[in-house]
Amino acid sequence: MKALAISGALTFVLALPLVSNAALYNYVDSNGSVGIVTADTWTLALTTASDIHPRSGVALVESADGVGGTLDGVVLPDRETYQYVNTSGEIESTEAASPAEAFTQANDIALHSGVMLAEDDPIPEDTEVEL
Repeated sequence: MKALAISGALTFVLALPLVSNAALYNYVDSNGSVGIVTADTWTLALTTASDIHPRSGVALVESADGVGGTLDGVVLPDRETYQYVNTSGEIESTEAASPAEAFTQANDIALHSGVMLAEDDPIPEDTEVEL
């Protein structure tokens, strides 16, 4: 009798439709544009947002109707060119909003290299540096 009750309850639970709490979330992509993603939670929105900017988060979209608003006034920091020396002794460049971001993006950076803001007089990239 218990087995019949348990299997009947299990059948009832399995027959229920899955409930989705999907909502719309805004985020800023790497080009500075506002994107929108649909997800059940903010963590899923953050992980599924296409080309999300490294410093962006997600914001639940709310309006008088409950959904469909937009983000206004989103301003990304200016991106500047930074230079560094790679492990082959070549000068490389990267675009970043800060020296810390440039250092993180510096591919194959030499052990004792840092990053340098290349403002008005950047080092030509064909310059060889002896390591």
